[in-house]
Amino acid sequence: MAPQDMQDECRRIRRFSLRAIVSVTVTISFVVLTATGLMLYLSPRGRTANWTNWTLAGLSKGQWSAVHMCFAWLFVIASGLHIAYNWRVLTSYFKSRLTRAFAFRVEWVAAMVLCAIVFAGAALDMPPFDSVAAWNEQIKDRWEAQAGRPPIPHGELLTVNELAKRAGLATEAVLENLTAGGIEGASENAVFGELARRHNMSPDALYAIAAGVPENHRGGGDGQGQARSQSEGRGMGRMTIRQVCEQEGVDVPDAIAKLKAAGIDATAEASIRDVADQSGKRPTEIMNIITK
Repeated sequence: MAPQDMQDECRRIRRFSLRAIVSVTVTISFVVLTATGLMLYLSPRGRTANWTNWTLAGLSKGQWSAVHMCFAWLFVIASGLHIAYNWRVLTSYFKSRLTRAFAFRVEWVAAMVLCAIVFAGAALDMPPFDSVAAWNEQIKDRWEAQAGRPPIPHGELLTVNELAKRAGLATEAVLENLTAGGIEGASENAVFGELARRHNMSPDALYAIAAGVPENHRGGGDGQGQARSQSEGRGMGRMTIRQVCEQEGVDVPDAIAKLKAAGIDATAEASIRDVADQSGKRPTEIMNIITK
């Protein structure tokens, strides 16, 4: 190799800068964190996403969460190196422009105050910071209003027998329905979510078969980019006990008394969904107790 070529090669090698790698890594990881954070913010709750096999761009909510967490670690490590490489520039923000000695400066005091305000506002659920969490809840409620909620939170993790009992179904009838629906390998001890995966369907779709829901009443779609369900009582779970009583012509005190007799403590302003979650029952079961 000619001397000039060797010099050019040495210059090219020297231009391969770790500082540049760190800077680009910080930028890319920041972009990925922003994108995945937005996707998780707009996604359904885990119980709905898992029950309906919700995906976005081919990845499930669990996969998006894994990507988000890994890039968060990458961002932290790369940011630490970035700070180390730019320590002089960073510390200059904490020095007086005149004396070059450490001193309070308006810029970093303002930054600290801004961060403190955001932290306190978020922690104390104060406006306008409470809107961020409120919007997130509204988005997730919309997913559940469209797709419905699983009969049991994270029911895909239960065995067929456990799911049937907690959903108020007869295990024998569930197994008969699954067999009649062409589901092979169905047994009392089969994990419901794994059984669904083996048959390339969502737990939601499998539950419709297990519960004996007529095919023309089952949800459609394949869970790509949206949730789906055959949910019973769609939208009813968001109503309060008082609203249900007004709709069904039941006295509120009588409804509260019926629930208490069933071992369920609730107030008139509690939603059917929340009461169902706290008592381990389905919204329809709460409805039946109130209206019977």
